[in-house]
Amino acid sequence: MELAGVAGYEGVELAGVAGYEGSLGSTGEVRAYLHRLLEALEHLRVRDPILSVGGSQWFDVIGRELATCRARVMLRSGAYISHDDGYYRERTPYTRMDGELRAALEIWAHVLSVPEPGLAVVGFGKRDAPFDEGLPIPRGAVADATVLKVQDQHTVLRPAPGSPVRPGDLVSFGISHPCTAFDKWRVIPVVDEEYVVVDLINTFF
Repeated sequence: MELAGVAGYEGVELAGVAGYEGSLGSTGEVRAYLHRLLEALEHLRVRDPILSVGGSQWFDVIGRELATCRARVMLRSGAYISHDDGYYRERTPYTRMDGELRAALEIWAHVLSVPEPGLAVVGFGKRDAPFDEGLPIPRGAVADATVLKVQDQHTVLRPAPGSPVRPGDLVSFGISHPCTAFDKWRVIPVVDEEYVVVDLINTFF
């Protein structure tokens, strides 16, 4: 839709510019992209425009570059809510500055079988945990294990040599990429430090 044509559509109002910089690989690329968004903003004849950008991976750069922007800046930093043990743990701005975010999502499942030494099948799969930006990360009793693959309803695990993991064990995993975790659960339990369920979060997708 061309900017000049927006006014011709009933119920449509031009409010600003939106972009997503999360897939960019360096600070320089992000700065260049933000400057392009600012250039686009200059062409708008909008009072009090909105400039909306991603933010979970680059909010430190965005904050510096857009500090004097004439628009209202809206950060869509959704991943900070839960963080993760994979994709965002490696890419958070807190790898470049003081502070931290802690992963808040865990997948718990039973070991269903140990069909042979060095192999275990766990009872969760692609329907339960994200896998698009890295496989689940073993934690706790299986922290030294390796996830070999995630199937529809099962995860295949290579336990560390000498691991005592057995069928029936309850084991935990961190997730990588929270953006594709929330849509897999209609209800997410909230637990306290003793893993007692204290609340439930309903999701709507």
